[in-house]
Amino acid sequence: MDKKGQTALHMAAKGTNVEVVEELIKADRSSINIADTKGNTTLHIAARKGRSHIVKLLLENNITDTKAVNRTGETALDTAEKVGNPEVALILQKHGVPSAKTIKPSGATNPARELKQTVSDIKHEVHNQLEHTRQTRRRVQGIAKQLNKMHTEGLNNAINSTTVVAVLIATLAFTAIFTVPGQYVEDTSNLPDGHSLEEANIATTAPFIIFFIIDSIALFISLAVVVVQTSVVVIESKAKKQMMAVINKLMRLACVLNLHFEEDLNLSTMVLMLTYIFGW
Repeated sequence: MDKKGQTALHMAAKGTNVEVVEELIKADRSSINIADTKGNTTLHIAARKGRSHIVKLLLENNITDTKAVNRTGETALDTAEKVGNPEVALILQKHGVPSAKTIKPSGATNPARELKQTVSDIKHEVHNQLEHTRQTRRRVQGIAKQLNKMHTEGLNNAINSTTVVAVLIATLAFTAIFTVPGQYVEDTSNLPDGHSLEEANIATTAPFIIFFIIDSIALFISLAVVVVQTSVVVIESKAKKQMMAVINKLMRLACVLNLHFEEDLNLSTMVLMLTYIFGW
């Protein structure tokens, strides 16, 4: 028997293979009337499943108890009518299977036996609940592992993407310093006041100084991000998240500072930087 008190014959009666049922009956005819924990015999099971051929086979054995009543107070006929199997119900009626309402009580019940059956039912129910709880816990643990794995992969992808953007900004900022717009002082005989030879004409103007400071800040921020992310190994996931929160703020600042519209800053680069700034 399994934990539900069902035998192999109970299980075979749920299917459609009549030959299997025949072989099991030949092996042990007395198993026909064995009841499971709910009081269902093989005839109850076949009637519920609507297996008319198996019902006929069981009724052909004179050992079959046609008056067996399960724990819900049903005979096989009551079960067939309850689940809506009129064909099986008609077969049972032809073979004289009565309804539980027409069966007279066979005497006083045994309190000790009922108590034992109740305790057994409670035991099986508790066992089933514990097994269900264990299976649920295993599934939850598996889902938690998958989520942690996905978070770790996402964090690593974010770090790699930030490194690529940092390298791009560092390259643009470094290039911008050496490709200053405007002409350079080349005529030694006509040197403007406050300028030196080979110095850019706009070097002393306020806009250029502001540009130089902003570009330098963007350069050093992006270089610092690249150095940190390529040389520092952070094992703890929480520390990685904290580091990425700081780096993202610094990188957005570097992107904003590096948005100077010059020849080297093409449209695709601007779109990439704006996308990073707004987190699209």
